[in-house]
Amino acid sequence: MKKLRTRMRLDIVVTDRYGKVVERRTIESDLVLRSYLGMIKCRVFNTACVADDTMKDVTNVARIGTPADRTVPYQMLGSNSTAETPADYRILTPLYTQPDLGSAGVVSLGTGNQVVLALTASHTFAAQTDVYEAGILNAFGSATTYLTANNFQWTRNTFPKVTVPAGGTFTGTYTLTIN
Repeated sequence: MKKLRTRMRLDIVVTDRYGKVVERRTIESDLVLRSYLGMIKCRVFNTACVADDTMKDVTNVARIGTPADRTVPYQMLGSNSTAETPADYRILTPLYTQPDLGSAGVVSLGTGNQVVLALTASHTFAAQTDVYEAGILNAFGSATTYLTANNFQWTRNTFPKVTVPAGGTFTGTYTLTIN
């Protein structure tokens, strides 16, 4: 029996205030945070999560229930370069408080036995800003403030500094591939 494999990829595109691409980068990762796997478990088995699932909201409080009622993805960017771990629960140093509403692409078939889901979101910065971490979250409860109970981080990636120029936009496309 073949082992199920998941892979997360973050494609970054930075544009200047005129829309010209100033940087492209791809971050490959096989890290999917525990809260995302817990959410998938709840959906697949149509059950409430239990304490053993150790799902944590972005305030580091363990939550029991189904934190997947609102499945619209949001993006959050930060300035902390501490390496990610499966037990991460939030962006360590957020650059703002209002998460960026994203759009979920369709679930599509990749090559072979792959299934692919892509999520895309953008953030425009007024001043030049250095970004070191990015992630997506499920804003279950409040979508207006990142550090609010019941916001569950799904992914977190760190990378060498990406500088977004004043008036520029950071666009992240998070692709989850399962095969």
